[in-house]
Amino acid sequence: MVGNGCTNWTYDCQPATNNITYGRALFNTEIWDQMVAQQCDYSGCEFDRNPSDSCMQLLDQTYEL
Repeated sequence: MVGNGCTNWTYDCQPATNNITYGRALFNTEIWDQMVAQQCDYSGCEFDRNPSDSCMQLLDQTYEL
């Protein structure tokens, strides 16, 4: 049984959400490429440690699609 699938905040939570949603084509390659180019690290979002403003804008764009 799996109680809470989030066992590692660095990989499981927000970063995994981005990987999964991109992998299922729920947002476009242009946004993904920009996230990768800017080395956006979303692993601290759950703890109010957000990445740069430009990375947060990219994340917001994924929610709008």
